[in-house]
Amino acid sequence: MSKFFGFLKAKKWLAVILACVGVGIIGVAGFAIYTATHADIMPNVRVENLALGGMTREEAIEAMGAIDEEYGASTFNITAADTITPVVGKELNVRLDKEAVADEAIKVGHEGNLWQRMLATAKTLTSGHEIAPVVVLDEDLLGVIIERVSAANVEPQDATFRVEKDQLILTPPVDGKHFDIEALKTRIREKFQEKDYGDMVLTMEPWEAKPINLDEVYAEVHTEAKDAVIETKDGKKVLTPHVVGVDFDLAAAKEKLAQTPDEEIRITLTLTQPKVTTASLQSSNELFGHTLSKVTTRYSAKKPTVSAMSNLQRN
Repeated sequence: MSKFFGFLKAKKWLAVILACVGVGIIGVAGFAIYTATHADIMPNVRVENLALGGMTREEAIEAMGAIDEEYGASTFNITAADTITPVVGKELNVRLDKEAVADEAIKVGHEGNLWQRMLATAKTLTSGHEIAPVVVLDEDLLGVIIERVSAANVEPQDATFRVEKDQLILTPPVDGKHFDIEALKTRIREKFQEKDYGDMVLTMEPWEAKPINLDEVYAEVHTEAKDAVIETKDGKKVLTPHVVGVDFDLAAAKEKLAQTPDEEIRITLTLTQPKVTTASLQSSNELFGHTLSKVTTRYSAKKPTVSAMSNLQRN
């Protein structure tokens, strides 16, 4: 008898187990059908505390319009040296990329195979799913802000040289200061993305000026003296002017520059006059070498006649 009741008890537990399995199978099947046929955004999907669950893509885009107003009202200041530049979200057309966010929201529970979609849906239903906001702004308007901030930059003044009479004058370089433009652009985008509207203070970095290169200066200034010459080209005599020689002690100049790199330096040039100058050739007959003309005039009180003779001789 006890065996009989034991058998009935075992069958009862088997029936319960089968029933539970059946319910589970039905539940999984139902959940699979729900996951496979649900076309809208899954429940508990949010962006910026805005619930998007149950909306279509178009409805979600329209609903996110209110978030743009918050970005447009945001503002902070950028301080660079002595300049303060206000940054206003509305002036930069800062906004949420609603299409991109809506696309990400639709993907939740709708990507991968059925099993992957069921897991994603279950996670969303139990824990929710927060979509990361995608914030964009007008890059041209951002360039205007950068230009305003750039007023704080001080451009470097490269070292220069000039020649005045017998003096070579070296002007020292003056370094400037500036900020990293690309880094600032990135940080402004990040501040809107993170909703960090605290004021910014930029660190101005040294902007190095180009120092003087005395070897290059010497190559440009140094000149050998050259006599003026007369040459015959295409049957005509052509005068080439003389050149005054210019030189200076390069080694001494480098030593002086090393001692006072931040001061204006004057170096006395050695000027060498040529043996034959342009003026000496112009005042001689060598350029022409012939009589250009000869004129004789006679006058008589009785009979005022004038006769003229011209004789042009050519070499």
